Amino acid sequence: MDFISLEFACFFVVLFFLYYFFPQRFRWVLLLVGSYFFYFSWNPHYIFLLAFSTLVAYFSGFLMGREVERCKKRKFLYFSVFVNLGLLLVFKYLGVLSQMVHDAVSFFGLSVDSPVVSFLLPIGVSFYIFQSLSYSIDVYKGSIGVERHLGRFAVYVSFFPQLLAGPIERASHLLPQFNSDVSFDVDRVLDGLKPILLGVFMKIVVADRIAPLVDAVYSDPFVYVGAPLVVATYLFSFQIYCDFAGYSLMAVGLAQMFGIDIIDNFRRPFFATSVSDFWKRWHISLVRWFNDYLYYPLGGYKVKPLRWVLNILGVFLVIGFWHGADPKYLVWGLLNGFYLTVPILLYKPRYSLLKSFGFLRCIRVPVVVKRLVVFHLFSLSIVFIKVKDLSAGLHILRNFHVVSDFPAPRVFGLTSYMNLYLAVFFVFVLVFIEVLQKDESFRFFLAKRHVLVRLFFYSFLMLVIYLFGFFEEKPFIYYGF
Repeated sequence: MDFISLEFACFFVVLFFLYYFFPQRFRWVLLLVGSYFFYFSWNPHYIFLLAFSTLVAYFSGFLMGREVERCKKRKFLYFSVFVNLGLLLVFKYLGVLSQMVHDAVSFFGLSVDSPVVSFLLPIGVSFYIFQSLSYSIDVYKGSIGVERHLGRFAVYVSFFPQLLAGPIERASHLLPQFNSDVSFDVDRVLDGLKPILLGVFMKIVVADRIAPLVDAVYSDPFVYVGAPLVVATYLFSFQIYCDFAGYSLMAVGLAQMFGIDIIDNFRRPFFATSVSDFWKRWHISLVRWFNDYLYYPLGGYKVKPLRWVLNILGVFLVIGFWHGADPKYLVWGLLNGFYLTVPILLYKPRYSLLKSFGFLRCIRVPVVVKRLVVFHLFSLSIVFIKVKDLSAGLHILRNFHVVSDFPAPRVFGLTSYMNLYLAVFFVFVLVFIEVLQKDESFRFFLAKRHVLVRLFFYSFLMLVIYLFGFFEEKPFIYYGF
């Protein structure tokens, strides 16, 4: 039951109207039943995994709340972390790791009889387990109080708009909202429809239109050199952005219609002027999670330069591992860590060199150039998210040039070649929208415009979605993580 489907539309309408008919003290029941039904529709078996992770985090927090001494609380924190990360390792990584061990043993000519263990990846497991872990850690640190209502806590872990692909919410922000009495408000509901509409546009008009073009090249990248690889890679950058940010916008809008606020997970990342700035705009909830629970505990930037560099590389290695155990994700993580650490290592030599030539006040890199550099660096790294293995990714990077002719119709097919032009056009439409809104959230930006401007914009988006949308229910990319 995907967000963009008739089944979900029917489910949401029923849940929405029942929500405002229910008394406030019972709404958590409706949200819990609705969220579990939503997850059940994807895979009935793994609903027990969601429930088990919730119970472990809840009772660990409850027991920590009964203890005064920090050392006694720590054992319950370790229990929650060990069990939840253990579930993540078993269901997400065990199959890949066992296959890697099997291949390594076979490589040396040894026979192995042990089977390769594999599980069907439970959708959303990386997101709701991290949400459970953040609660356990925050209770241990004393930054939030213990939630004693099991039902409301279960809603916090399983809240359906952000259950499958985030954003990863904190208990301090989301949990109190399930206790607030929210009355029906037409303006709030209409405000919730705005990000949903833009999210649908980004997903089925831009991302899903780009998808077959990228797949045509990336399905067998060894066949191509030069321009086809460059075009497909740049298109994939916009595809994964529109796909993931589209989901996040829809999650924000759906939650808002229930009177619940969840954070914006993206903030115009392709307008970043540095790699550091980019990671403050892309997948914001995940980056904050690793900052708060890994980077800063390691010392963050308040350490010696070499240790700072190692902290950044270590965190991005773990972020890569969060995406998957395949070596290509680790390379992607280390590459982004490398982008961040090079300026640190070169800061003093660069400063001394520029100062010696008197260029400190003369050299000003235009903002447009900075943004293009960041976009290109991102595009080169994201290659390893899309390819099947490292060898394919390295082939693309080695042949990433435009010496060959622009992709001919034979690359994408005559029909898809027209889709290429349409995809590029809608990318420019999206960029134009983001230029207009500056650093404001989309829904707040539109709220300031004249009613006729808003009406025209919504009508335009709905017409474009109707005429150019790909209504094939393609799953969101981050369902796979």
